[in-house]
Amino acid sequence: MANQFLKYGHRGRSPYLGQDQIPALEAGILAAQQFGNDWYVNSAAASGGDGTTPASAKTTLAAAAAIALSGDRIFIAPGHTETIAAAAGIALSQSGLTIIGLGVGSTRPTFTWSATASTWTIAGSNNILSNIICKSSIDEVVVMFQVTGSNVVLDRVDFVETTSAQTIAFATFATGTDCTVQNCNHYQATAAAATQIWITATSNTRFKLLNNVFMLTLKDAAAGAVFFGVTSTNILLQGNTVKMTGGTTLLSVFLSLNTTTGMVCYNNLAAAVTLVTGINDMPGCYSAQNFCVVTVDKSGILDPVVA
Repeated sequence: MANQFLKYGHRGRSPYLGQDQIPALEAGILAAQQFGNDWYVNSAAASGGDGTTPASAKTTLAAAAAIALSGDRIFIAPGHTETIAAAAGIALSQSGLTIIGLGVGSTRPTFTWSATASTWTIAGSNNILSNIICKSSIDEVVVMFQVTGSNVVLDRVDFVETTSAQTIAFATFATGTDCTVQNCNHYQATAAAATQIWITATSNTRFKLLNNVFMLTLKDAAAGAVFFGVTSTNILLQGNTVKMTGGTTLLSVFLSLNTTTGMVCYNNLAAAVTLVTGINDMPGCYSAQNFCVVTVDKSGILDPVVA
């Protein structure tokens, strides 16, 4: 009977144990993996659903997140649209949520920031957000995501500029541990009016920026950067492809104080700046196998330079 599964998990969901494993579980030899509930979100659904099935979906992620508990998953329907109209318009204070956008390409769920102070805050820890599109419908959104939790992952959280609506900063991470931005594609062709630091990690431990594509035009200011590390330890910037344009005063793709430590490796960095030596400016980190270029139709130099 090993293939007969029981409803022997958290809140009625199966931990995928066979009948012959139950005695070991009850004797404390085998630990059952605990599961939570699944919730559904669809802006096209009829209002008033309890969120427990696709047919009774909540119409906003904010509504589903308000009832979700640690270990739960939230599925967002293809074509879902939601507007973030104020500070903490979406606020994830819960921990242990997995939020998954369904669909591919332009059918993925789209979230639009509609005020300059609009934010999506993530104060809870152990949260995953994946496979959504982010846009701004107003110029100069100050910062889209404000993350203070630990073990927060933004995976395939893409950004696409809309006409005459630029964003100053995509995300700030403060005081957390083991946060990750990975597999994201960000495109902004028009600079904001204010100095732009696209992603900032402040007092973070083991922050990771992995396998992203950033094609960004930023405000022409030497303090601008795609990534800025402030007193963060053991960070990893790896496998990113970046094109940063916007002016010759703009200097660093990756920038940090010397109190930020870690590793910067296997990145391809291009910037329309005067000197290639400032593109990867991470003085407290070890750097290896980073290609940096300031001129189109050139292959770039290796940072650090190899004789």
